[in-house]
Amino acid sequence: MRTLLTYFGPPIGFLLSLILIVGCAPADSAADSAALTEHPLASEPGRPTTTLFLLRHAEKTEASADPILTTAGQQRAERLAAMLADADVSAIYSTDLQRTRLTVQPLATATGLVVQTYDYRALPALADSLLARPGVHVVVGHSNTTPALVAHLGGSATTPIAETEHDRLYVLTAQEGRVLSTTLLRY
Repeated sequence: MRTLLTYFGPPIGFLLSLILIVGCAPADSAADSAALTEHPLASEPGRPTTTLFLLRHAEKTEASADPILTTAGQQRAERLAAMLADADVSAIYSTDLQRTRLTVQPLATATGLVVQTYDYRALPALADSLLARPGVHVVVGHSNTTPALVAHLGGSATTPIAETEHDRLYVLTAQEGRVLSTTLLRY
């Protein structure tokens, strides 16, 4: 693994550590596995890298316009915070709804970062902004906006997110405004 860390740099090293140590399981369906992509030009050491963690909000309580999280959703939010606590997160983004904000609030508390809101209707502008900023960014959205954002970023989004699915975590790595790899994990 040390050779991989040297060649690919910290973002890939962190991802490998996340998979090996925390116990994230790569997606296992054929459709999801097909979406795992890596650019032929791997991340180059010394160049600024952007790592993006994109996810849908955790489980919500009801079908109202702005529900809160269920107990399972709160536990998932805590799991996310624990997983990314050592990822050197530099920014956290959420739509302006309780279920998305509550999903990343434990991470914001753990990192001392303020959750920044974004307009889900302006995904192309958000994608451009994210790719222009090196660092580690976490973006929480919805079943329809998260795969769309992955696509706007130039990543591979796989299948649509089902209404009952809350464990999909996309990890995109980019350099110089271009996505080099997309990895789909479950958490």
